[in-house]
Amino acid sequence: RRSSDLYYSGNCGSCTSYRYLSRVCVVVSSTAPYVADNSLYSCYYPFGSGSNSAKYENSNSNTGITVDVRKSDDPLIALERITKGSDDFGATAGQQRTIALVCIGIGGFFRSEEH
Repeated sequence: RRSSDLYYSGNCGSCTSYRYLSRVCVVVSSTAPYVADNSLYSCYYPFGSGSNSAKYENSNSNTGITVDVRKSDDPLIALERITKGSDDFGATAGQQRTIALVCIGIGGFFRSEEH
């Protein structure tokens, strides 16, 4: 922790860390009327209540709250759903080519030893 995150509370040997809500993400239905989507409590996987839809920051003052509103068919929601929150689709094309060449090389090595 940074020392600026902790505040002396006046009691001997105790400190208090203050955290303020800084950002929240709300999911609404994809068609009008845009109302809260009760199946998605968060914009981020696992989408449940209490999941990481809210962000907090350690501070000595509340500087305001950013509210993100996303429709249930938003690409971010689809990304979170497909990748289960990792936001990673796997190996890049370059990495896949490297793996393929290594496998072909190993296969060629074993094939040449059979003859």
